Amino acid sequence: MKDLTLRYGTNPNQSPARVYMQDGSDLPITVLGGSPGYINLLDALNAWQLVRELKQVIGQPAAASFKHVSPSGAAVAVPLTDILKKIYFVDDMELTPLATAYARARGVDRMSSFGDFIALSDTVDVPTAKLISREVSDGVIAPAYEPEALEILKKKKQGKYAVVQIDPAYEPQLTETRQVFGVSMEQRRNDRIVTQEDFANIVTKKKDLPESAIRDMFIAWINPRYVHCMDHAQVHAIQFRLLRDRWTDHRRRRGTAIACALRSSRWLQSGLVASAPASICDGASIQGRRQTPRPRQCH
Repeated sequence: MKDLTLRYGTNPNQSPARVYMQDGSDLPITVLGGSPGYINLLDALNAWQLVRELKQVIGQPAAASFKHVSPSGAAVAVPLTDILKKIYFVDDMELTPLATAYARARGVDRMSSFGDFIALSDTVDVPTAKLISREVSDGVIAPAYEPEALEILKKKKQGKYAVVQIDPAYEPQLTETRQVFGVSMEQRRNDRIVTQEDFANIVTKKKDLPESAIRDMFIAWINPRYVHCMDHAQVHAIQFRLLRDRWTDHRRRRGTAIACALRSSRWLQSGLVASAPASICDGASIQGRRQTPRPRQCH
């Protein structure tokens, strides 16, 4: 397929709109169901890059939940405890590694993920499709789909759910171009891969860095590359998933406090724990004063 005609662009008045390759080659994506829009495809293509990189670096199935061209959650497939299954509302479901990754990604902030676009690093299986089918979502992108899983997804939203397949072997050109107000700008694509060597120089007295911490740092480091905001991105990763990213135009500390407060509120609101797990977030400093973040700060 050389190009894909869209209903409209960013807004309904921006028509005609289409997606195509500047060099005239075939698109690396195929629409298997529904009719994705302009913003849907921005979400899909950016989310795919994130899960592809997570899978490449960490070596586990990865999932991302995107809204407004930025990740609401991202995670890899580490098994869930019984408590986390209840918190993520999946204690009644069969969970494969890919389904687990999406349950974690969606569970980062279910409110922000409402109506998300999903990216999955591996072939979508039936348990993952069943999990997606009961969530409010606009679409999904993945390298392949099991036949039964595809049929489940194609029934979602009365057949209007966007199901996109991407060629996993596709690599974009090294130079990327963007046009704004008729002016073209180009730069080298951000293709720098985070590796284990990036964590080799431990400057603290404590030199032991557990594998779980490295995985969390991979997720926290990789995620901001796909946050489309010029302000400060605050990212926290815990238990092999993105905790939350928040961006603010005033202070990094404020962004940190919001993310930490959200972490605490999600655990406490679950009703399954008496107190939120301790972490570096506790006692975050806001405007020079030591305060314990409260759930209300994230609303």
